[in-house]
Amino acid sequence: MASQARISLSSVSTATVAPPARPRHDIESAIDSGDATLKRYSQKYGATWDGPNDPHNPYNWRFSRKLRIGTIASFGQLVAYMSASMIAPALFDIEHELRVDDTVSQLIMLITFLGFGIGQFIFAALGEVLGRRPAWIAGNVWFVFWNAIAPVGKSTELLIFARLMAGIGASVNILLAVPIMQDLFSEDDRGKSIAVVSSLTYFGPALGPILGGLVMQKLRWHWIFWILSIGNTSVFFMGYFFLEETYAPSLLRQECAAQAAPTSTSPLWKLWSSMRAAQQETGLSEHFFRPFRLFVTRPIVYLITGVLALDMAVYCIILSSISKLYTEEYHTSEFTGSLHYIAVAIGATINGQLGSKIMDRIFAVLKRRNKGVGQPEFRVPYLVPGLLIMPAGLLWLGWSAQHGLSWVMVDFGVGVFTLGSFTTAQAVNAYQVDEFKDFSASALAATFLLQNVLGFLMPIWAPKMYEALGYGWGNSLVALAMILVGSPMAAVLWFRGAKIRAIGRKDELDVE
Repeated sequence: MASQARISLSSVSTATVAPPARPRHDIESAIDSGDATLKRYSQKYGATWDGPNDPHNPYNWRFSRKLRIGTIASFGQLVAYMSASMIAPALFDIEHELRVDDTVSQLIMLITFLGFGIGQFIFAALGEVLGRRPAWIAGNVWFVFWNAIAPVGKSTELLIFARLMAGIGASVNILLAVPIMQDLFSEDDRGKSIAVVSSLTYFGPALGPILGGLVMQKLRWHWIFWILSIGNTSVFFMGYFFLEETYAPSLLRQECAAQAAPTSTSPLWKLWSSMRAAQQETGLSEHFFRPFRLFVTRPIVYLITGVLALDMAVYCIILSSISKLYTEEYHTSEFTGSLHYIAVAIGATINGQLGSKIMDRIFAVLKRRNKGVGQPEFRVPYLVPGLLIMPAGLLWLGWSAQHGLSWVMVDFGVGVFTLGSFTTAQAVNAYQVDEFKDFSASALAATFLLQNVLGFLMPIWAPKMYEALGYGWGNSLVALAMILVGSPMAAVLWFRGAKIRAIGRKDELDVE
């Protein structure tokens, strides 16, 4: 039961709020079971759950309650990914109206990914200091504002800057989705939790261009931004009223604040007291620099970053080239070309519904063989197929397009590639959540920076690559790079992952 009691109390402050008066009888049992994190923080602050069955512990919430929270987080991710891809069908019109070349139009589309990378450092800190809910609300307000003003004035400079700012705000939906589910589910259900929060996310890369193409049939490209802002405003209000705080330190701080002043039962007062306690206990600057510290002191982050960055870069190349492929090579309309993004949704959905069950089953078998002790390396056997399926899909897609085969063949390659891409990301994200646990938001921010920078930069020169090599040899080059880089990384994670994870971990715990 120690896994259910596993929490981090690094942010609980006894300087501003009194410790809970009721007995904490599960501390000794947790210490006996070897939970070092709980032991250290329990001894320092004297606050934890009332046993493994405490109903206030998010692990013990009803599944319907967890599903509601996960669905809202999934809607947030959906809108975030739609914001990155929805303007794909409008790039030609944007080039014509703003009088820019295809390199600038690619910059306009892809700079959102750079915003994702920057914003995740900000919201990782806010999510661990103030809690998941305040950070989520702040990020979505920021996103709606900048996305709404992006097309105003037909200014290329404003459009690029606003897309960057909107990406920073939207990043909170991508960053906190997995940590929120990690707050609610134990490691044995990691695949299930990722499937819950990704249930709608997988449609984002496909639904965005489809809706964008539909808007272009009836309205001007400006309306893509305004319709997206209207949609995210609806998601914001859904989260404002129904998204609950899930981060254990924030919940315990609120509980301590309530017991320190039991005459006040206002939720806003509890939240304010919790935020003030967190800020006084440890400044925001420490949390802002934690992702950098993880990147510098924990070599395992390099491997995780390498796999995710490679995955994201290739995924963005394919995502940004599908619409152009069909409009230029297959001579379809913008709306018809956007419909082929459905292949992306199909491949991602297959991964979400089947992959999560397979990953949990593999983890359960390996954990049982390891005398009931789980290890992040037990995610690697699920990672390997993803790294092999991606190049296969790239080759199928590239050479089908090169020889002008039926769109069915091309879409099949897109679906296979997407299946491998999401399998890879799912496995690696589960690996780092298993390792960094309560600081998973900071770990994700550390790995997402390079991931999103490459996702921003590489597709900019992808049109030049396809012009020079064609879709067949161009995708063959990318597939070869994936095999040469991805496969050794998986081998290192499996055979040396435990030793590499141990490097710098003690120093990180001492800092906390």
